[in-house]
Amino acid sequence: MEMNRIINRVLARYPLFGNIIANLNIEYSTEPVPAPAFTDGKNIYYKDSFFTDYTADEQEFIIAHEILHIAFSHTHRNLGRDRDLLNYVEDAIINQYLSNDGLPIPEGAVDVADALDYSTEELYMKYLPKLNEIKEWMKEHTYHVEISTKDNDEEKNSLDNADIDLNSILKENEKLRKKIMEEYQSELEKKASEGIKSMGITLPSESFGESRPMLRWQDILKSSLKSPMEEVTSFYEVEMDGIIRKETKSSYTFSESEIIVDSSASMDLETVKAILRECKNILSVSLIKVGFCDTIFYGWHTINTNYDIDCLGIEGRGGTSF
Repeated sequence: MEMNRIINRVLARYPLFGNIIANLNIEYSTEPVPAPAFTDGKNIYYKDSFFTDYTADEQEFIIAHEILHIAFSHTHRNLGRDRDLLNYVEDAIINQYLSNDGLPIPEGAVDVADALDYSTEELYMKYLPKLNEIKEWMKEHTYHVEISTKDNDEEKNSLDNADIDLNSILKENEKLRKKIMEEYQSELEKKASEGIKSMGITLPSESFGESRPMLRWQDILKSSLKSPMEEVTSFYEVEMDGIIRKETKSSYTFSESEIIVDSSASMDLETVKAILRECKNILSVSLIKVGFCDTIFYGWHTINTNYDIDCLGIEGRGGTSF
């Protein structure tokens, strides 16, 4: 599911809030509000525009933005203040942190370049003279859920004077994220030393989590496929009685895929078969042929079922000048 992919990306970026994310309820909403997503402090709601109007990075930004509102109890704090202005100030600070963390601020979101130079209190007082202007802007661009004082008396008493250091918490998250990535890298290197390198796999030099491949070989294979297509051929036959009859003949065309395995290397047979099974799964609508080569080519094997793969034996193991 697309939303699960986004949540997993947010969790990888903000592991410190894993407990919140794990218990998060995300629901579709038909509310006529200008924001693509919003929160009531416990749940996150999204609209159709969330998936249609924003890139993958912007979607991650939006969900992370709402999670940080929940993490810092913004919907329950300082209930005696103007909610529009307070929401504007909180958005400004959160958005600059997310921007500094590499996520693009979507068009129409609060974007105050110097927001991190102020505390929430200071930024609130700075923009208080523009209260009416900001209330109009918020009405057109964003949305917050009204929380009644009755429902939040206990939380109001405990949070009105809470001194939450957002900067320190996010720096702690950054340390935790770095620690997790280092442990992951170490585990991969350990596995590599135990046998992955013997299969010809080289670990990338970049730290895991800091870069993503631009292209995935599975996606390249899928993009080259053509769905089975029916071709209808018409022809005419003259019968003995002189009547001309029209006949049609149907046939199907399929993608044809040829996989050539360099059998001069040290990759073992089971690894070759595992790769071929994955290729067969990806190329499910294609006719598949597999061939081995070293200094010469050993011919084709047709692959119709996994049994055909199981029956394969590596041919070659000679030189590498093919």
